[in-house]
Amino acid sequence: MKRADNFSEVKGLGSSLSSLLASCIVTGLRSSDKRPASIYLHTMSELTIELEGVDTAFLELCRSRVKTQAGTQSPTALNHTYGLFSGQPFIFKTGSPWPKPRSGPNAQPFLRELRPIKGHPILSSWDGILTDAEAYLKGAGLGFTAVMALGFANAGEKTPFCPLVVTIGVVPETVEFEIAKTIANHVKINILAKAGFDDIEVAIWEFTTSFSGVGPKLPSLDPLLDGPVTEFRHAFASTLGIAIAPLKETGYEGSLGLFLTRSNGSEILALTAAHVARPPPMFPDNREAYRLAVKRIETEIGNLQETITAEGKRIKGLKDRLDCGVVDSDGRIAARIGVASRIVVNAKETIKELDLLHSGVTKYMCIPDNRCIGHVLFADPIGVSSDGPKGYTRDWAVIKIRKDAFADDFQGNKMYIGDKLNEATFQELMFPNVTDRDGYAYPEHGLLQLRGVVPENEIFKPKQLTANGDPAMAVVKNGRTTHTTVGWVSGLKSLVRHYDYNDVNLDFTSRELTIIPYGGNQHGPFSAGGDSGSIIAERNGRIVGLLTGGGGVAHATDVTFATMYCELEKRIEEALPGVCLYD
Repeated sequence: MKRADNFSEVKGLGSSLSSLLASCIVTGLRSSDKRPASIYLHTMSELTIELEGVDTAFLELCRSRVKTQAGTQSPTALNHTYGLFSGQPFIFKTGSPWPKPRSGPNAQPFLRELRPIKGHPILSSWDGILTDAEAYLKGAGLGFTAVMALGFANAGEKTPFCPLVVTIGVVPETVEFEIAKTIANHVKINILAKAGFDDIEVAIWEFTTSFSGVGPKLPSLDPLLDGPVTEFRHAFASTLGIAIAPLKETGYEGSLGLFLTRSNGSEILALTAAHVARPPPMFPDNREAYRLAVKRIETEIGNLQETITAEGKRIKGLKDRLDCGVVDSDGRIAARIGVASRIVVNAKETIKELDLLHSGVTKYMCIPDNRCIGHVLFADPIGVSSDGPKGYTRDWAVIKIRKDAFADDFQGNKMYIGDKLNEATFQELMFPNVTDRDGYAYPEHGLLQLRGVVPENEIFKPKQLTANGDPAMAVVKNGRTTHTTVGWVSGLKSLVRHYDYNDVNLDFTSRELTIIPYGGNQHGPFSAGGDSGSIIAERNGRIVGLLTGGGGVAHATDVTFATMYCELEKRIEEALPGVCLYD
């Protein structure tokens, strides 16, 4: 396959190549000067917040970050995919209509959820079906983007109303209804029926795919010590999920997915996506990670100030009652004053910790050179590993980490999940079936240790169970954009077409691992732009895949694609003998 020059030049790269950095560009910085005097912020009720040593202007800036969230606007049209993140309806679907709510002035459309494919008899025939579908679609000149097997259910219902629909993605606004109808019927009658699956329907869906772009001495993450500021330190720590970008092209951001090493343990290496490490001119200019991480700190300080103000009003109001002669016979007023006072004290202490973090990262890391963590050691040319049903996307690169990039407390392959998953939610989402919890333990301090690799046969025939007792593998990742998210591995691979990337001569199809969101839109999309390069793991920390991209429309990602790590590991060993997981 012919490729653009900038792909063919990346093999065997040396130390002269662009370095990578943890988070990107500088905006919204403040002076590190402090006023030594006590700081007083006056509210309308004349309540005073006193914070020793914290700059007044900075506190006002943080308070301005707090904004009222606007309500979401409900769609007016009922469609097959209402409730998915993109909400984009099918152009056409074969078969009978899907369930609709009862008619009436107050009828609301059903919220749809994607469900994983579980133990379907089509599994043994799926590779052949994808091969036949690809040949037909290419022969028909259709600009398809993916061929996926997806299950659909109404939110909250135990059983999917559609266990499997073959969904063909097409470039938006390129396929008319009649053409979509012809293609769907052909695939159903001439491919699926001939393979013995005449009961499976076919849908045509507007759906785009994409590849989702002085040593800083980054410390490890210590949730036990960092407490409430842990999630804010994560952006500047040596834990998996670090936001990275090429030093000379800081707008192309992605995620650091996994730490590797030489067999003798002599150096630290890191795995990410090739389109992050050596981006061709086909990715949007993000330049966001550093700015957003700093802004999150400022916003949280603003939120905490609001909390102090609200609890201060509560304390004042309760004390006024006592001053007016109200008898606190059961001690409830005194108890509530005590609770509010502790909230205020804790909020003030957290603000001071966040202020110290903010000062450090804006003073010492605002210049990209000061966030440099290493250089690209090797980047595979982006493409497909081989023709046929075993061909997966080759989109990976290995970075050699500088000796001064991480502090001495480096902990290796630990994925921080504590920002979204506490003990209760981790068990509920990753171990949803009560009969499937043997050996369950919450990762210590919310840090999931990655060890081992899930073999291909287990990925598609998982031992884990859903809450309903069906076999399905729940997975987790932490990435630059969406941080910690959970999802389900769908039981069948997708045929994904990578195509039409501006001036880059790149057009190939591959078979990709398919990840769908967990529980419809309840827990958010599994990934978004900037999460490329993240590692996907199952509940016990075994590695499932490398996140390479996703699909949907506009900026919404309904489906995430990944390369199975059990296959990628072989290629890494072939290209870089002796390189293995950092343990």
